[in-house]
Amino acid sequence: MKIKRITSLDLAEITEIEKVCFSDCWNEHMLCRELELPQALYFAAEHKGKIVGYLGGHLICGQLDITRVAVLPLFRRKGIAAALFKEAAEHCERITLEVRESNAAAIALYKKIGFKEDCVRKNYYSAPIENAVLMSSDRTRQ
Repeated sequence: MKIKRITSLDLAEITEIEKVCFSDCWNEHMLCRELELPQALYFAAEHKGKIVGYLGGHLICGQLDITRVAVLPLFRRKGIAAALFKEAAEHCERITLEVRESNAAAIALYKKIGFKEDCVRKNYYSAPIENAVLMSSDRTRQ
């Protein structure tokens, strides 16, 4: 598996991952606009030349606020998300994210790789409406 920075050439593959993994998927135009932001920091995991997962967010003052994390179902539980977070951590001092309260698998993964629960945001998500657990990881805690 190879971790690389996402470029505009990767957007078609990332869009397909979005469709599989999110009820509120971003389209190629939205992803392109996201990558054009000066604070955008996005990484993809490749397996045999095919993107199987990605992670990204906004890097501001040493803090990376994750906007998206997705791994194709056939490639989950293989360390891909952990590898993406490890790469992201090399570029910042702190990472923050929100996760659906019902997503026990993701919460368990985030705790395993050093995140802590900070608080709950009521009704943060739509489609369906659900609370978000805010989590963070500091380099000093890892």
